[in-house]
Amino acid sequence: MSAGCSAPVAWDDLVAYWAADLDPAQTDRVEEHLMACGVCSATSGRIAAVTETVRAMIPLFLSSERLAALRASGVRFVENPCVPEITKPALFPLGADVLLHRLGGLDLANAASVGITVSLEDTGQVLLDESRIPYDAVTGEVLVACQRHLGESARTVVFDVRATDASGAAKVFRFAVPHLFEARS
Repeated sequence: MSAGCSAPVAWDDLVAYWAADLDPAQTDRVEEHLMACGVCSATSGRIAAVTETVRAMIPLFLSSERLAALRASGVRFVENPCVPEITKPALFPLGADVLLHRLGGLDLANAASVGITVSLEDTGQVLLDESRIPYDAVTGEVLVACQRHLGESARTVVFDVRATDASGAAKVFRFAVPHLFEARS
C-alpha cells in the first residue's frame, strides 16, 4: 500500500475482503499476505475499523431477525407500539440506544412490497422515501429504529406506509408520532 511493501494488496481487494466479497482463493491470498506484511496489515486495520463502524450502524427499517440480533448484541431498545391514524407521543429516554416504533395494525397479508415516506408534520419536509422496506406480513408490522438523529428537539414525525399488492394497488397507512426526548441533567 505504501513504501515498505514490494507487492501491496490493492485497496479494492482489501475493501472487498472486509465486505466478504472475495472468493475463498482470493481470501486465502489476501490473508496470507496480511500475516506477513505489517504495512498492508496496518492499512487493512484502518479499512476494518471503518467497515465495522458501518456494520454497527443500525438501519432505520428492521426485520424481526435483525431486531433479534441487535437485542442479542446488547442494543437497548424502548418500544413504541403505534396504530394508524392515532397520534401518540413517544419518549426517547436517556438510557435507550434506539426508540423502536412498531407501526402495527397494517393489512400486509397480500403485500407484494411495502414502502414508506418519512416526513416532518410541521413543515411537510420529506426526510426519506423508500420504495422497499422490511415488513412482517404475519404480524402486520413495520419496525422503525430511531436513533437520536432528529437532534433532541421535539418534532412530530409522520410515517406514511404504502402496502402494494401484486396488481399494483396500494394502501397507505399514516402514523404521526411526536418525538419527545428525556432531558439530560
